[in-house]
Amino acid sequence: MIKKDLQSINDRRHWQLGFSNKNKLALLQVEIEQLKTKLQEDSKHWKDARAAMRSVSEQISSWKKLEEFEWSQINVPYWQQRLEHEEHELSAIENAQGDLKQAKVRFDNAEEALSKVAQDKKREGASKRCKRARVIICAKGSLIDLRD
Repeated sequence: MIKKDLQSINDRRHWQLGFSNKNKLALLQVEIEQLKTKLQEDSKHWKDARAAMRSVSEQISSWKKLEEFEWSQINVPYWQQRLEHEEHELSAIENAQGDLKQAKVRFDNAEEALSKVAQDKKREGASKRCKRARVIICAKGSLIDLRD
């Protein structure tokens, strides 16, 4: 016979107390609940650790991107000078606004002239259609006079 003293004496899961398994079943159900709780806690810790690892990897990639920058990209005096140059060009364009205003006035006048020509063409087309209608009415033998 083999000696069974490998388990702790206080671990009731291994006790044999007669024929009924109800006590052992209750202990196993308690252990299941404890293990479920521990599993939930461990999964939460695992998710937190995963998020921390993701954050660290993002920081590492940010540092690598920063390492790839060259001085010409970071050179503040160059970019300030370029900004001043662009602002100067913008102010020159805004000061030449008088020329722009005159061009806009000429453009608006041309648009008005174009719309007048289009209206005249419509009237001319309408009067041609009217004359054609008179001819058709006369061809049918009507006595209606549609002349102006």
